[in-house]
Amino acid sequence: MAALAQQKEASPEVVARKIYALAQEDQWFEFERLADWRGELGTETLRTLRELLLQDGHDDKAFILSLVIRDVEGARILFERGNISNVNAVLQLCTLLIDELRAPEAITILQALKRNTREWMLPKKEWATLLVNALLEEGRQEEARQIAEDTFRQVPDASLWRLHLKSGGDAGQDFERYLLMAIACGVEQTVQFLADTEHYALINDLITGRSQYALAFPQVFQSAFSFWRTLSSTLQKQGFTAGAVILRRRLAESAISTAKSQYYPSAASDAKQAIDYARAAGEAGWREEALGWLQTLHGEHFRKYALWKAMQEKIPGLQVAKQGITLTE
Repeated sequence: MAALAQQKEASPEVVARKIYALAQEDQWFEFERLADWRGELGTETLRTLRELLLQDGHDDKAFILSLVIRDVEGARILFERGNISNVNAVLQLCTLLIDELRAPEAITILQALKRNTREWMLPKKEWATLLVNALLEEGRQEEARQIAEDTFRQVPDASLWRLHLKSGGDAGQDFERYLLMAIACGVEQTVQFLADTEHYALINDLITGRSQYALAFPQVFQSAFSFWRTLSSTLQKQGFTAGAVILRRRLAESAISTAKSQYYPSAASDAKQAIDYARAAGEAGWREEALGWLQTLHGEHFRKYALWKAMQEKIPGLQVAKQGITLTE
């Protein structure tokens, strides 16, 4: 592509035909990447390439080039033909329509996209964001709020909550309804939503079992370990030591439950963090409580010598012997 872009003496049609030939030889050719070469290739070359694609019935690829050269009207006409299958490209068209203050057309396309696209293929959050913003451009707040809420039921993302507020929703009156919708989707989605909206006290209550909401917190994590570690650190910084300690302990227990020695250093690191958090809080009995947890772990996993070797190396003052374990520091 760089070589073609440097052919300054060649006409746009010649360069366009060479690109077309190259694309025909390469089944993985990505027309979206031509956006990066628009300055070098020139709009006229890309426009000519689009016409070549249209002549051969490649509407999807011609549609993408229409977006590359920002021919919004040309892209809209192609969409109306009904042969466009690239959902993300259609969303890009709607973005351009909204930018050009053509929100009614964007609304029509977005509604048609929802009707005609298989549910699993539609990026729901991105679709809803565009539709809500387009509806707000037209002063249709109530419809915008409904779209935000309906989409949140399927994708409990904090950005949709913010769209609800942008559409005139009431944070005080409506938050619990959104929280219950998130809870219906599962614990990880709920905690992510609460973290993104900075409701750390609610997260702490969920973790410690003091929440009024019925949501079973997992005893062992199967995935998203980085998220849980970051959340634990955040809770500690926000002063919610109890939740932070529990998260670190469950991370350690999750690593141990794999029975794979390569995860033992990670388990030891999380165990140390749990102890450090409790020590920093300085609550009465923290050492005894931490030791009790370690002793329980040792009773369940005393044969995992590599684990306890890693624990002793990581945790100052931890001594492991046949008689049991002690924590002196």
